[in-house]
Amino acid sequence: DQPDEFAGKSQIHAPVAEGGCSVCHDPHTARGELLLRAEVPELCAECHDGIVNPTSGIKQHRPVAQGGCLDCHESHAGSIRFLLRDSGDNLCLGCHDALKQRLETGSPHAPVAEGDCAACHNGHDSAEAALLNKRVHNLCADCHDVQGGDITSAHSGFVVKGTDCVTCHDPHVSVDDKGKFLRPVRHDPFADADCSSCHVPGSVGLSQPVPQLCLECHDEFMDVLESERLHAALKKEESCTACHSPHAGFAGLINRSSQKETCLRCHDRQDFDGEFRHEPVEEACTNCHDPHAGQRPFLMALDIMELCLQCHETHLHPVGGEYKDPR
Repeated sequence: DQPDEFAGKSQIHAPVAEGGCSVCHDPHTARGELLLRAEVPELCAECHDGIVNPTSGIKQHRPVAQGGCLDCHESHAGSIRFLLRDSGDNLCLGCHDALKQRLETGSPHAPVAEGDCAACHNGHDSAEAALLNKRVHNLCADCHDVQGGDITSAHSGFVVKGTDCVTCHDPHVSVDDKGKFLRPVRHDPFADADCSSCHVPGSVGLSQPVPQLCLECHDEFMDVLESERLHAALKKEESCTACHSPHAGFAGLINRSSQKETCLRCHDRQDFDGEFRHEPVEEACTNCHDPHAGQRPFLMALDIMELCLQCHETHLHPVGGEYKDPR
């Protein structure tokens, strides 16, 4: 018989259902709490190795990468599929508070409204950005007829099959745009429906390559692109559009996401997941770094000492060029 604590629970962890307590617990002694045979996630990996230790090149969900299996899953029994601790949307929004706040300002995308985050995202890992289940255009095409007349007409006759829908559309919430889910800040030519400013008429092809196309309007960045140290993103073929959406995005700079999330599209998130985090890092990367180019290593906005002293006005130990380490 199952213990009373499992009564009414529809989901029972397989070892528990089979009466195999000793699969996870040592009946005599163990180094870890609860007499576990190993620490989590190593213990979980004994059965779920493909999830805990994915193949090379796969991006992991932060709780998975940090070994937090029990952040999302019950260990013995639960009432939700996969032994999840809460329903999908409540569980996910427990960490994704910025999205939770945005959802309070508009109308949610149907899968979001249904709490079905897994319709688009993998909860553990993925080879795609944002842990998507598949490439963006294929994912959207699962529900939307991207080759249909209505969608083609809504895009001024442009065929959108194979394009990156989230360049223009917010996949989570629609705010004041009659359910079109357009991102809140729009590039002027896009807002004016002046596609020919950038595109060859009747085609998605650009009239000239980026960044030359961008410099037609944003010529103040001409000298920036000739700087000694250039942000690696600007050296890529996509150049400016690696960080900025050419159609619609977030904040005044038309970033592809929040500033922090835009940076983490390239910079390894795990490098910033320490228990103790420098406050400016949590606020904005541009507190310390120039996002385009500079003359200093790591594109620092100022010399390191000067930069630190912008916030840390006093220091108990004298520092600077006139002080030398006596060792």
